[in-house]
Order: sequence, then structure tokens, then C-alpha cells
Amino acid sequence: MELAYKPAVIGWGLIIDEGWDWVILLSSMLGLMIIVGITVVLYSIFTHDPASAVGIGAYAVALITFLFTLKYWAWQEHESF
Repeated sequence: MELAYKPAVIGWGLIIDEGWDWVILLSSMLGLMIIVGITVVLYSIFTHDPASAVGIGAYAVALITFLFTLKYWAWQEHESF
């Protein structure tokens, strides 16, 4: 049985789009990689030791990747509840 009268929906008119803000996430990752690159180049220039600069850069990029992965897993676990 279906009602013939259907009242109008009354609300605020807000549309909530739940999900990842990929622009912010990827922009922050790109920004961090640029900062690491500039830091490594400056370190190499001032210390005249490019081998150490490459090591520091590799460590920094690996750490950033690890931290973003941990944050992603934390967000996924939070959304599953």
C-alpha cells in the first residue's frame, strides 16, 4: 500500500560528500617531498658531502612514506567502526 500524499523534504540543503580529500593529501605529500629535496641539496652544498645528503634524503623519504601509510591505516581502521 502506498500513500498518495508525500510531504516535501525539509532540510538545510547541505550535501555531505564523505571521503578522502585527495587534493589536500597529495599536495601535502608533494610539498614534503619538495622540502626534503631542497633540504638535501642545501645540505650537500654546505657540507660538500653529496653521499651523506643522498642518505639523509633517502631516510627522509622512507620516513614520510611510512608515516603516511600509518596514518592511512589509522583512518581506515577508524572508518570501519
